[in-house]
Amino acid sequence: MIKEFRFKGLTPQGRLIQGTVLGQSKRDAKRQIDEVAKKNNIKITDINQKLKFRYSIKLPGKKKKIQGVQSAYSKMEVAEALQKMGYRNFRIDPVLEFLRMKPSSQDVQMFIKLSANMLRDKMSFGKILGVLIEEQSNVVLKESLQQIEKQLKKGQEGKEVFRRYIDVFGKFPAYMLGLATKSGNMADIFEATNKFIERDNEIQKNIKKALVSPMFAVVATLGAVGYYVMEIFPSTASVLSSFN
Repeated sequence: MIKEFRFKGLTPQGRLIQGTVLGQSKRDAKRQIDEVAKKNNIKITDINQKLKFRYSIKLPGKKKKIQGVQSAYSKMEVAEALQKMGYRNFRIDPVLEFLRMKPSSQDVQMFIKLSANMLRDKMSFGKILGVLIEEQSNVVLKESLQQIEKQLKKGQEGKEVFRRYIDVFGKFPAYMLGLATKSGNMADIFEATNKFIERDNEIQKNIKKALVSPMFAVVATLGAVGYYVMEIFPSTASVLSSFN
């Protein structure tokens, strides 16, 4: 999944500057930052990844705690924000990213199918994203769509934007959705992508069904071999050993 990184640096005049980049990993982000630094003669002093933090605030005289999740570049930033709001007794923990489930192919297909239907109704893609973000239950897909919406509003090329989310949508769907943003017939491309995913899912199901019988045969064979080794072979060996 695409991640956001903030970098800080110093100009030759000693002026402090900062900016943000998007990348698949810290290594990818560092490569982009190095290019910016080289082009603008900047000395990079710090690079931080934007993470999610879960906070819990205990209020005086109340048993129920205020809980929430906040994105920030460090735990200290969340603490400072809570202190500015007047809170003192709180706990902050990072959200474990690996526990977040990626969207299934059904989730992606549903997004593409609904988008195609709304495009047929002459709704703008920006408005479609806004509607579907609110209805999305998968956290990873929801955040990805939010980032895509922001990047498209900034005027970034759709093909490049969706390419960053190959791990969310899949290689072919991400390519087609990016291509659709530059096309005059977005609805047709979205529908074609939806049909591709449907066929791909059907092929996967047929492959799994076709593998069921061979798998049973393999398991049965292994069971027979195991029974022979554990039961028949020792019995036969004991009979033969009695005849020397």
